[in-house]
Amino acid sequence: MSIILLCIKRWVLTLPQHLLKNVIKNLNRILRFKWLEFIKFFYKYLDEYDESKFLEKWNQLKIMFPLSSKYLIKIDKNLTQ
Repeated sequence: MSIILLCIKRWVLTLPQHLLKNVIKNLNRILRFKWLEFIKFFYKYLDEYDESKFLEKWNQLKIMFPLSSKYLIKIDKNLTQ
């Protein structure tokens, strides 16, 4: 498992409750009625263990939900720092 994949999964699974609420609040506000669809795919993609497939799906998520892409890119940048 790559470091990027591991970091993203660890970030989601160990996110402190108040930060998780912040992510939910921000993305829910941005996505509105597409929130449930987004979160379904988001957690489904987190189950992917193959790095290349995960990254492909992670990028696909940004395409499927373009309103979330700015926020997801911000997550990418924070994880690679």
